[in-house]
Amino acid sequence: MWNKKRPSSDSPLFSEAERNSPRNLISQGVQLTGGDVCAQGGLLIDGQLVGTRTIKTLDASLIRISVLGRVQSTLLECTDLVIDGQAQGVVIMAQGRVAIGSTAVVVGTLLKGPQCELYISPSADVQDLTIKPLNDALRVTRPPQLSEPA
Repeated sequence: MWNKKRPSSDSPLFSEAERNSPRNLISQGVQLTGGDVCAQGGLLIDGQLVGTRTIKTLDASLIRISVLGRVQSTLLECTDLVIDGQAQGVVIMAQGRVAIGSTAVVVGTLLKGPQCELYISPSADVQDLTIKPLNDALRVTRPPQLSEPA
């Protein structure tokens, strides 16, 4: 399972070794609903995370949503991120490098830190992705559809 070859992102921002380096895996066939996901040493998402409040790394490691992965209605907090799968209804807070590959479908908001490098493949589906500076939106804590009533 760990050594299974996955189609790799076409991003020039990450080496093949970096894209395949996460130590933690949410495998295909697994669906997590609700709660928070925190990982140290990177996170590879081949399964589905639906309505998860927050997905984040506790260090400066990579989160990768593979072509098999799907994340929906979630706040992603990370330094580095590769999206080759589906990320719908997401708010992404990124400080480092973000690569959106050719097979990606991304709907939501990307809040870029001042040092953030961004690569979007010309064939990625990002027509419903809004990109803003992170400094303008520090008060965002979770995607709007998950907000609790006041």
